[in-house]
Amino acid sequence: MLLSNNVFESFKIDVSASVIPITVYADTFRQQFIDTAAKIVRDGKRLIMKEPTACLKRLQFDLLFERCFIVTVMRC
Repeated sequence: MLLSNNVFESFKIDVSASVIPITVYADTFRQQFIDTAAKIVRDGKRLIMKEPTACLKRLQFDLLFERCFIVTVMRC
């Protein structure tokens, strides 16, 4: 549980800080970020998740995906 909380806090600070404020509680973050309406479509061998355009613009998913792929190296 401690590990999942640390991963959540680091995601909130590193990735989603520009979209959702860092000071929100976990329930608020879940309601704004995770609880979005989506449609899962099967196309051949691929699974595609279709999000409404309003959610994509509000949460800035393109910016969030770019930030997810940035690797930061921590030296001890």
